[in-house]
Amino acid sequence: MARTYIRGFVLFYGLVSVVMTRGASFDLMTNDLRPVLDVISRLATVKLGVQQGLSGSFGVCFSDSEAFKQLNGALGRFKGNASWLLVSRPPAVCLVAVPEETEVRSRQIASESQLKQLILQDVLPLSSFLEEELGVVGVPSKGIQVENDTPARSGVDNGPGGPTLLVSDPERYISSGFRSTSNRDRTIDFWMSEQELNDLYSVLHATQNVGNTPILKRASESTHENFVLSAKDVPKLRHECEIIAGASLRLRSAMQRVIRICDLAEADHLGIVVIGG
Repeated sequence: MARTYIRGFVLFYGLVSVVMTRGASFDLMTNDLRPVLDVISRLATVKLGVQQGLSGSFGVCFSDSEAFKQLNGALGRFKGNASWLLVSRPPAVCLVAVPEETEVRSRQIASESQLKQLILQDVLPLSSFLEEELGVVGVPSKGIQVENDTPARSGVDNGPGGPTLLVSDPERYISSGFRSTSNRDRTIDFWMSEQELNDLYSVLHATQNVGNTPILKRASESTHENFVLSAKDVPKLRHECEIIAGASLRLRSAMQRVIRICDLAEADHLGIVVIGG
């Protein structure tokens, strides 16, 4: 089950990364997911941004809030046709559906419209489930707003690669079949590209010594296996990235991106998982 889930996750994530850059079908998806958004808005105001929207049938984005962090654990416990995730795109967060591969195959889903209908069957059950899990039955909505202007993005280029999973207990996350380990867990949609990892490998394995960087060396060797880092070692990774950013102009952008990930992880005392292969 874990292998099936994560294979579907990785394959689907490539599609998500494409549709997240487009704005088509935003109103349709907002309406489709209105029951879920209504429940989420009882935690904090849901501020939808047109430029943050996901096209197609896979999800919707809104401005992030501290109150939304408790959604991670609740979504991880929902059992439906899809696995529902919060994907971080600072300063936004996106609710996306990852269709379960077994459901897609058993129902012989062959088109995007069929896939959309499969996902939308989860909407009402998910809404009721979240009401109970979040303890917001009968709580009034704090509002759903549509913002015409997307909030300014972080100065650090989000860049390629990913997803990077920030989780409280990386080892338990892997062993439990990729289930949330705390309500602080989140997904960041960038890491290092394959080319950047290859460049990093070349730099770290060159004759010239660029400093003591065992964690980055392990990351450069983990393209076909999981890269797992505990929360206590995140500051060490950040320090190694600073070393390489100063030593290699070619890798500076990638290292700044990983430093950004480390900052996000440290802020919530989270470890890092990047799925290999």
